[in-house]
Amino acid sequence: MSYETYFQALCENGHYNQLQGRTRAPDSDSSPECNICKSKIVWTNIVDDTNGDHWGIIPPDLFKAFLKSSSKVETCNLGHQHLIFHEVYNLPTEEERLALRSYKDSFSWTFIFPKHMPKSYRTRTRLINLQKQLKERAARAPK
Repeated sequence: MSYETYFQALCENGHYNQLQGRTRAPDSDSSPECNICKSKIVWTNIVDDTNGDHWGIIPPDLFKAFLKSSSKVETCNLGHQHLIFHEVYNLPTEEERLALRSYKDSFSWTFIFPKHMPKSYRTRTRLINLQKQLKERAARAPK
């Protein structure tokens, strides 16, 4: 069995990228670049997909909590749609990243935390409250 992984990543300009395979994390010497604007990747979240359960993913609907500006699509005179601006995201803090990491449990997303995270009551309470706030923010984000 092999180790399957990818990174959820944001560049300096806030563009979302998925970096496949054994791409180096941004703190390494040869940092990957953004697929959209070619700027440096500054934030990553590693996702283990060895067993197909996306262990550690921040699901797309929850990632919307960090949305700064939506993408813009225009239709030309031939009726074709063209992407004018890509979505831009704010960089999540380490605490926000930990609070939203999930995995695929049968047919739905399940938070890794609080099941598999800190035992400290104070930390657990803070992360649970942060989860609630971020879920509410994601629900209010533009579709």
